Amino acid sequence: MNASPRYFDIDRLFARLMLAGVGSSAACMVIGLVMFLAADDLSHGTAVVTFGLMLLMLTPALRVAGAVVEAIRARDWFFVTTTGVVILLLGLTLTLALYRVS
Repeated sequence: MNASPRYFDIDRLFARLMLAGVGSSAACMVIGLVMFLAADDLSHGTAVVTFGLMLLMLTPALRVAGAVVEAIRARDWFFVTTTGVVILLLGLTLTLALYRVS
């Protein structure tokens, strides 16, 4: 089975997206930790760490959403349905996490 060059371009794009998401998340958590340890008001540091954690949770969801777009273009309806369910579950998890934080 030969993969098209377009597949490799999309795969590289997704890899960059994942790396950027994880790197941004780690940076937010480190900055939030420093703010938490250095400040009298702990709420700002906690908010930045929470944002970093939410970004970390959102990163794989964006990857799955990109996979759905590619599956729609390929007209692979079983994969579209399956990943659609995964996106719904990830969205529910993120919504419940945000609800518990606030």
